Amino acid sequence: MRTSPLPWWAYLCPAVALIAATAALDHLPPTMAVHFDAAGHPDGFLPRLAGAFILPGMMTALLALWHVLWRIDPRREAYAHFWSTYRFVGGLLQAFLLAISLWVLARNLGFGIAGPGWLGLFVGLLWLLLANLLPRVEPNWWMGVRTPWTLSDPAVWRATHRFAGSLGVAAGLGLVAAAVVLPDRWLAWVTLGAVGAWALAAVVASYWFYAVRRPHV
Repeated sequence: MRTSPLPWWAYLCPAVALIAATAALDHLPPTMAVHFDAAGHPDGFLPRLAGAFILPGMMTALLALWHVLWRIDPRREAYAHFWSTYRFVGGLLQAFLLAISLWVLARNLGFGIAGPGWLGLFVGLLWLLLANLLPRVEPNWWMGVRTPWTLSDPAVWRATHRFAGSLGVAAGLGLVAAAVVLPDRWLAWVTLGAVGAWALAAVVASYWFYAVRRPHV
């Protein structure tokens, strides 16, 4: 591939996260909350230095990994057909982690805007955007609905991803709405339920397209 596996703005995300963590470091509590329960209450903690820089570190590692994944995929040649999608997905993941990193910093700095509803909103928007891109993904071993049936037949792959993409867009819109209107204590359960139902429906659909509708896909 001649172009980078990530858009230019994806490379800025770890840098912004690192700068924000460095700038906030002296104002953070000695022990940072880095994990939260379903009601948005802190239930996981790290020392300040580790808590501030763990997400920028993860973003940097993911940045490097995104350069490697497509190279070691046995179906590497397929990436030429959805290279722009692969690049954009990598950028979306960086932007999502940047938003989470800034949210964690804001929460530990005591900003009132850092309620758990924002976290649900970030997840809903990411899910919506990824689902919209799903029908563009070609058969590969890293991205998409990878079941024995989708990987056995390109037609089943395409039909499953059209279905899963449409259902995922609806689920993403629902999660965005839930983040706005539902009480914080319900958000994690609603999100887990929506994602689990989507995954199950996608797997069942892949088998159905293979075993029932395969001649007509």
